[in-house]
Amino acid sequence: MYLPIELGDQLRRDGCGEPQAVARGLYDLEGNLGESYVVAGDHWLMLFSKRVGQPFTSRRLGMEEIDELVIQDDRAFLHLQIQAAGQKFHLKFSTWDRVDLDKIAALWSEHSGRLAVDGEAPIQTTAPPATSSPELDPLTAFCASVH
Repeated sequence: MYLPIELGDQLRRDGCGEPQAVARGLYDLEGNLGESYVVAGDHWLMLFSKRVGQPFTSRRLGMEEIDELVIQDDRAFLHLQIQAAGQKFHLKFSTWDRVDLDKIAALWSEHSGRLAVDGEAPIQTTAPPATSSPELDPLTAFCASVH
């Protein structure tokens, strides 16, 4: 995955070294319109977040600080949930980022000795729950069965 030049420069200034895996999120860390990056190195994970029109903010986590790492698949998107130092981070990715997220999970598992959780996200719908089935008149039932 491509990492913007300014973020690569910040990693070098912070003495992080070369990243081993990079994934680009679809929104910022708060779920607003923007972008985010998860960058993993040997013993660290860096979260970059940028709301549209704002500069990037960053959060560096040591692999030992991360308590839980969960990758969830909801068919259309991937969700990465990171729990570290009493905080939860939730990032949304395209399914094309699966390989990069698996690399990040493998790096964390290798360092922490724990396995990343991999599962299916619950399907969320905005439709109101149906209270009762609608009554069909005979003509509508006939047309539906023919169609």
